[in-house]
Amino acid sequence: MKLQLLLQQRLELVLKIANFKLVQDLPALDQHRFDQMMQRLLKKAVVLGLNLDEVKKLYQSIHQKSLEVEGEILKDSTGAQMSDEKSLETLRREVDRVDDEILLALVSTNN
Repeated sequence: MKLQLLLQQRLELVLKIANFKLVQDLPALDQHRFDQMMQRLLKKAVVLGLNLDEVKKLYQSIHQKSLEVEGEILKDSTGAQMSDEKSLETLRREVDRVDDEILLALVSTNN
């Protein structure tokens, strides 16, 4: 249940990021950001004792879904506007925080 709520929170952040990218005319994929995120999450997964292959597969799936959502928003550019003044970096930090919580939720479901 908690994992489901965290994934929903993450999706809401992805929607905000997609709108930001639309307004700023940025592409959906930022490979450098993805590589950094994956490296950070895998390091944290090691500390938490999680299976690295499973964590990697999970986050590749989450990232793929995020790209699909962002891609749909970027294709449908009607009415693009930012609902709040958060920067892209602030939104990304919020995603990182949710990702950390997802890892912790995985630990609790594996115990």
